[in-house]
Amino acid sequence: HVLSTGLLNSTIFDDIIMRLVSGAGARFELHRSVPPLPEMDVYHYHRSNRESKLKHPAVVTVHHDPDDPYPWLRLRRFLPRWREADVVICINSAHQRRLRAEGIQNTIVIPHGVDRNVLPVPGTPRRRRLGEPLRLGIVSRRHERGFKGEDRMHALFDRLNPARFAFTIVGADRETEAVAARRKGFEVSFHPRLPYGLFGALYERIDMLLVLSYWEAGPACLPEALGSGIPVATTGVGMASDLVQDGV
Repeated sequence: HVLSTGLLNSTIFDDIIMRLVSGAGARFELHRSVPPLPEMDVYHYHRSNRESKLKHPAVVTVHHDPDDPYPWLRLRRFLPRWREADVVICINSAHQRRLRAEGIQNTIVIPHGVDRNVLPVPGTPRRRRLGEPLRLGIVSRRHERGFKGEDRMHALFDRLNPARFAFTIVGADRETEAVAARRKGFEVSFHPRLPYGLFGALYERIDMLLVLSYWEAGPACLPEALGSGIPVATTGVGMASDLVQDGV
């Protein structure tokens, strides 16, 4: 697992790869390094745009939206290495089509999944709690550049009726949204950090997940909510086009 920089880490990728290690048996070894190590069987590059040449066999994962206009994430920065890779993993089929339009054919779609040890298949269909406000869930850390739809969140706080809606907000630096919602009169449950083992209890408490992002590869909370029997209101980003059928 080649990080290519000591400045950036990914909790999601650490979790995914450690899950792979734990299930692969004693013959599988993981080496995590900033530069690629010699004589490895496979190289998975986390930030391939920071490399001038890949060691082979090379695997890269598209874990951001290729159309995100943020300068650091512009498509032209990644295309040379993606073209060089032996396999390019996309998290959703929309991004696979986007890469194929750029002439990158060595792609495969492997979406984020659901940990059934934490989020088991519901035994019965979920039912609304009659007489209580509809509880909307926001599950993401805050990003100052607003690509998670922070402006849309604040617009909802202005438009929704606090007597009919409540919010559960989970994510680092989301104090801004929690405070704004409370000032508008909403009942808010806020958790800046939540151990993953408690996410089952989180999804049991909400009635609908909100995904308001402008750009996404996932998000990881989308299959988690759907896999827990929670309906989702989402923009047409990332995995939504694969996993969400309008009205179904």
